[in-house]
Amino acid sequence: MMIKIIIFLACLTGFFMPVMGQYEKDALVILDQMSEEYKNLISFKADFTYALENKMEDIQEEFSGNIIVKGDKFQLDLGDQVIFNDGEIMWTFLRDVNEVNIDYYLPEDGDMTPSNIFTAYKDGYKYMVAGEEKVGSQDYDIIDLVPDDPNKPFYKVKLWINKKDHTLKQWKLFDKSGNTYLYDIVNFNNSYDARDSEFVFEESKHPGVEMIDLR
Repeated sequence: MMIKIIIFLACLTGFFMPVMGQYEKDALVILDQMSEEYKNLISFKADFTYALENKMEDIQEEFSGNIIVKGDKFQLDLGDQVIFNDGEIMWTFLRDVNEVNIDYYLPEDGDMTPSNIFTAYKDGYKYMVAGEEKVGSQDYDIIDLVPDDPNKPFYKVKLWINKKDHTLKQWKLFDKSGNTYLYDIVNFNNSYDARDSEFVFEESKHPGVEMIDLR
């Protein structure tokens, strides 16, 4: 579940790369510039596409979604499911079966979540410059993040950061089962005024919903 959510939702290519273990100064400068762009935002909303690929299993799927973030709170709409998170409680609403699972939100240190994708590198990750790439008319720095904890379900996160305005365009997450998840931000609204009610599942808006409390 957390892999699909993140998400912050991003991504890696090899288990034992020679650059692992490095904390590159150039990468830190780029990451800090990105983080600076977002840290003063009270809330924001973004539309994105994401693709799941597993070459060994011949799996390739594409989806779209949107996310609203305010501090530690977020609402993540993935189409078939919507995750509401008020920073303490998480509701996972399954649209097809009209069911919602309720649990405490207890991310571990170093977890990458939709509310910390822009700052997660500061704790629990090694970082290095992996190259540059032109996407359309824009130039991007590519940064690899590798978690310090070998027990994480993913082993690398790859970030595409705009050279001009330091915004995050794409991130790709590589998990140990062979899946890769590519997220691409297609619309970013940094002036969206999020209401606290958007991060709480409202039973009254979903007649007949089955509530499963896992707390």
